[in-house]
Amino acid sequence: LIFLCNSFARQLRSKTKCERVSLWGLKPFLNIHDNCQEGMQFIMIESIRISFNILLFLNLRFCVGSLQTENPFQTGCLTNKMPWKKIRVCNSDDRPEASETFHCVESKFDYKEVRISAEAWDTVLLEAWILQIILSEMLDVPTSVETASANLNLNFYNPENTFENGVASEDNWKGLEMAHKYGDCSEASRDQNNYETCYHVVPEVWYISSILEKMVSDDIIDPPVELGPMSQELWYIPKFTAKGDPSLTSYFGMQGEKNQRKLAETFLRPMTWKDYCSLISGNNCTTDDGVAKRSPQEAEYSKYFEKDLYTGHFTATDENDCENNKKCTGHIVDFPDGWESNIVPQTHHLNISLESSGNEKSNGYSSAHAGEIWKAANATRSNVVMLWWDMDPLYAEFLGTEAEFTKVVFPPATIECLNAKIETEDRVSQNKTVRLGDPAGTCDAETAVLKKVITKVMLDASTPTAMQSPAYEAVQLFKISKLELDQLMQNMKNSTAREAVCQWVVDNYESVKRFIPKTHPRLKEIDEGIPALKYVSFIFGSIAAILVLATGILTFLNRHKQSVRKAQVDFMLLILAGLLAMSIGSIIMLIPPTNSSCVATQWFINIGYTLELVPLIVKVTTVIKIVNAAEKLQRIHVRRENLFQAVLFIFALSVVFLILWSVIDPPTVEQFYITDINNSGETVVKVGHYCQSEYNIWKYMTSLWTIILLLCTSVLAVQMRYIRKDFNESLELAVMTYSHFIFVVLLVITKFPNESWNQMNVTFSQSILYSSDTIAVVFIYYVPKLMASDLPTSNNTTNATSRKRSGNNEFSIGKCPLCGDKLKTAGETQ
Repeated sequence: LIFLCNSFARQLRSKTKCERVSLWGLKPFLNIHDNCQEGMQFIMIESIRISFNILLFLNLRFCVGSLQTENPFQTGCLTNKMPWKKIRVCNSDDRPEASETFHCVESKFDYKEVRISAEAWDTVLLEAWILQIILSEMLDVPTSVETASANLNLNFYNPENTFENGVASEDNWKGLEMAHKYGDCSEASRDQNNYETCYHVVPEVWYISSILEKMVSDDIIDPPVELGPMSQELWYIPKFTAKGDPSLTSYFGMQGEKNQRKLAETFLRPMTWKDYCSLISGNNCTTDDGVAKRSPQEAEYSKYFEKDLYTGHFTATDENDCENNKKCTGHIVDFPDGWESNIVPQTHHLNISLESSGNEKSNGYSSAHAGEIWKAANATRSNVVMLWWDMDPLYAEFLGTEAEFTKVVFPPATIECLNAKIETEDRVSQNKTVRLGDPAGTCDAETAVLKKVITKVMLDASTPTAMQSPAYEAVQLFKISKLELDQLMQNMKNSTAREAVCQWVVDNYESVKRFIPKTHPRLKEIDEGIPALKYVSFIFGSIAAILVLATGILTFLNRHKQSVRKAQVDFMLLILAGLLAMSIGSIIMLIPPTNSSCVATQWFINIGYTLELVPLIVKVTTVIKIVNAAEKLQRIHVRRENLFQAVLFIFALSVVFLILWSVIDPPTVEQFYITDINNSGETVVKVGHYCQSEYNIWKYMTSLWTIILLLCTSVLAVQMRYIRKDFNESLELAVMTYSHFIFVVLLVITKFPNESWNQMNVTFSQSILYSSDTIAVVFIYYVPKLMASDLPTSNNTTNATSRKRSGNNEFSIGKCPLCGDKLKTAGETQ
């Protein structure tokens, strides 16, 4: 693309006439410039700029060789090998720009990252990679690999296509305790000087130690479950060694002083690359001597073999010199610290003159160094004896060759022998007796059924079911047979480890799908409820608000109308203010919720109900009080200030309650989840939002407050039945109370919904109920008064007493509400 754009730019520079340029359809660009030359420069620069932007956007690394990294699976295995659309999810070990360069995407489900231990041998890393592909690419679970080192990244997606073993740590499974402590291992320290090993899963465990048993009893891990394969740790010698001396295939051919010299002379000690160059090579490996092609770099000092560079070398040391050392020994390669090994008790109690000379506390070697020693023995045709197992890429690599692993026979395993073997920690004990163990524990190792260990923290019961990570169940389901592992390790002979693992997953895809939990993988969508219900809610809320405003205007315009005046205009407007607050609250409920809108909704709704019902109750109570006085032919004067003070007092109580609610336990935005199956058979998790306080006591109190107000209104409606028709609102109050009661019952039901209900639809329904309640009150209480046929009453028709009293802000009547007779004033004869 750059080449084409540059060629095009060169053609532009060669043109001198704008007319020629316009033939390419570029005249619009040129018209914005003063002359043709400036226009051509503009096009040239823009063409090159756009070409580079397109390259950057598409990330076409194949165009620029220097940008291509070694690992071809950075975006995932399945996208590389199959028609797979999804890019894997990112993990905490990815580079910060990984998502920006489209190597990974952030998980949509906010699953906690799963960290898998790589341990210090090959098969566990291969299993970790298979799990990482399943979790990261098929289930959208962020997954990383724990190496117990801040400087070692063994993730399958690591840009550097390395294959090493994890560090053999001496933490005695403390990584599981760290996972239990943090939950999310990405929170553990990654500082080089204070590194915290943390992992949730150990894919392969050979023996269940007392430490793991205690973790099971402490509820840190689940009881280990079977992985699938069975294997055995045995002594091995190369086939060419067995052919040279068949007696070495049994411990009988190694026992006793008669075999001491044979072992010392047969099994020499390996030399590191650095030691060979400094002690054996005459020129410090500055020239190729057939063993080392060059001197090692610092990172290569401890290597015992490096393909095409160092073949390895075995030499007789003082430990092999039986002439000068009565305790001479041959060399055996023992396991690293932290691994179970019985070599020391076996060699001691069976009188086998072999000893390991590694640099670990137990004199063992790391698994990587052990593998190098075997490869060096193959390259130099040197004899070697090593403790190893038959389920490993190194074992598979030499099948069918002269260096094929040939086992050394020992006494068969028995229960008594197995119980007498030393524990792993005994290998590094300061007490020699503990290290040597019981003579009864010198048999072969038992055939181990490999297991996997999973922390309980992976199963987060506090997370809603729809959003629970599938990682726990997937790891539980994961199994792999020895034959499948053998196939995988055979593939590694002709390809890189990552290529072999990825190809194995693709070749066994149908089997791999068995590890996917039911209803997974899932799609995530934002739930917006039933669209029609949402539109209806908006319509009802808008109608309610408009109707209340229109009613308020009509009430004010008809304030001198007898039916309106007797209902008390001030109180009617107060009630309308409450209805308006309710209608506004019903509309606020429909907007995408925020913490502020959640609080505002409760304020508008609860203040609305208070302003609607309390003035009505105060007014009707006052009317009944006057009627009761009239029955006794007594005049009663009620000051309006007292009535408004009563309303204000109750209103203030409601406000105080709302303030306490907003401060102590304010309603906040919560999520709800609904699972559904789409037309393609995929499980869809719909995520919605609603408002909820931590405690339901607030809902109970607001519902109880509304019901108390309705009960008061009901009682007053009954008491008003026999009042004079002019002031009798018993019918309106009764119908309004009945209407309110129906809506309140429905609202109470929606405030405590079933878990299976869609909260968005519940919110829409509540909005419709509040709006409908408001509309019903307007039609029940206000429309009859506004539609009444009586004419507006002139101010002149009022008697002097009324004018005087109204001027003094007093509420009074001049006629008896029961009989209609004029009441006597204070100055008249009783």
